[in-house]
Amino acid sequence: MIGFNLLPQKEKEKIVFEKKKKEIRFFVYSFLIILGIFSFFVFSLWEITKKETQFQKDILSQLKKMNFFKEYQNLQKEKEDLNKKIRRIYFLKKENIDFSPWIEKIIDLLPKGEIKINELHLILLEKDTLEVKIYGFAKKREKVVEFEKNLKKEKSFSELEFPLSNYIFPEDVYFSFSFKIKKK
Repeated sequence: MIGFNLLPQKEKEKIVFEKKKKEIRFFVYSFLIILGIFSFFVFSLWEITKKETQFQKDILSQLKKMNFFKEYQNLQKEKEDLNKKIRRIYFLKKENIDFSPWIEKIIDLLPKGEIKINELHLILLEKDTLEVKIYGFAKKREKVVEFEKNLKKEKSFSELEFPLSNYIFPEDVYFSFSFKIKKK
């Protein structure tokens, strides 16, 4: 079949121009629609993220008002304190400090009779210095005075502290002493 094109050249150009115009319009509209959809998704994500962030902030502020947050902070602090104590124990173990001779020496200085030590604290202040705190009970004040004299006689003890409360009652005396020991 033979096709004849009887249109003048200007009409042909006009038709080609209209066709290209429609194609360009189609691509522009398609691009704008795709851009609009993309913008809608971006804006939606932005709003969702903003609302979620605000929601998380609200939850955090409510937790701060509740005791959970304070309790969590207290637990964190306790954990840090325990870690410090564990490091301290590890240090003592590593240094291999033997407290038993000092405990024996203190027990040997106790007067014979009705006196007993309820608590004995040995605190390592520095690598070569111990602080000793003794809490005890004696039936008679004379035993406390005798124990004090024995402690003062010991040359390796320094900075002895004897509170006046040790001497208030003549009987049933709860006493406390503290002093420092320099290791050699």
